[in-house]
Amino acid sequence: MSKVRSRQRMPALSALSRSTVSKTAAGEIHANRRRILLVGAIGCATSAVNGEQVKNRLLAGWLENRHRLVRIDTDGWKRRPWVMARILLEVLSGRYDTILVSASSASVHTLFQALRPFRRARARILYIVIGGYLPTGIRFGRYLASSYAGLKGLIIEGDALRRQLHSLRIEVPLHVIPNVKPIGRLHGDPARYSHQGPTRFLFLGRMSETKGTLSVMRALGHRSLRNRALDLEVDFYGTLEAGHTADFLQALSDHACCAYKGYLDVTNDPKGSYEIISGYHAMLFPTHWMGEGFPGVILDAYLCGVPVIATDWNMNRDVVKDGVTGRLIPGGDPGALAAAMSSVMDDREEWGRMSRSCHEAVRRFELDSVLRNRLEPLL
Repeated sequence: MSKVRSRQRMPALSALSRSTVSKTAAGEIHANRRRILLVGAIGCATSAVNGEQVKNRLLAGWLENRHRLVRIDTDGWKRRPWVMARILLEVLSGRYDTILVSASSASVHTLFQALRPFRRARARILYIVIGGYLPTGIRFGRYLASSYAGLKGLIIEGDALRRQLHSLRIEVPLHVIPNVKPIGRLHGDPARYSHQGPTRFLFLGRMSETKGTLSVMRALGHRSLRNRALDLEVDFYGTLEAGHTADFLQALSDHACCAYKGYLDVTNDPKGSYEIISGYHAMLFPTHWMGEGFPGVILDAYLCGVPVIATDWNMNRDVVKDGVTGRLIPGGDPGALAAAMSSVMDDREEWGRMSRSCHEAVRRFELDSVLRNRLEPLL
């Protein structure tokens, strides 16, 4: 918009306070900026080290373009007790129209317990549930369902989680908002499935037994794959988890087709990261981690046209459509994982079709569109 046109439009906005008008990079004028407090792990390091930080950084950036945002970073809050004190002061101040608490279940239970006597403050809180552990925590008594009473609502990542919470009679409004990514240019050429050479598999995530690293190793030792090492490659990207590193590296050394490639910084280097991901034929996601929610790495794979072989675990079924964008397999079954990997090797044409379906599917999770339509009305 030119300066002349901007001056011409100002009288139409004269009735609005300057403090309530904002302009996004796209040129859209917001005349109803709200005061938002965002509480969650964001991290001060350049690279986001887990899904929670990735999600909160994307959310904070989107909110700052549309509203007046104050953020409190809870990363490492147990080592910084003053953070909890600041959260309580800000929440109880009454300055905010909406308070977004976006954190894992363990991080927020203490906060909600402390806020139980304060009805007005609780009525402004939207709890964005990170991960899928909350129903399990309530079922086994680690968290009290009463701790969430009186909140403005719970934002959850999938229908599977909603069904579980309904069965526990959580008397709080439940809103499903899936994980999201900024969808720009799609990456990956499905034609790569017709090229000769080894079939390439990608593991993207924390190097942890519960994330499925050893499940991959067991599948490679299964009789259906044991003698096909020259026909495939498996590359691991992610952070090494303390306590699992030695077992992982030992298992890695037993398979010549495997390699650990370090950390892939999708958040700060999406172009470079997506170029790397686009070189693979399928992603392996054999997780059985209790805290698994809606995995953002699956959307990263879809952006690159890479189908996903995932365990039928927690919310994976909400995003991986069996036979369309990948394969769902039972957990703890190395034979099933080996069979799915073999199908990629033996039928590249089918997986090329799935690659195109991934590009179509990922558009449903575009950050701005989803948050405008689902989060904005709740604010």
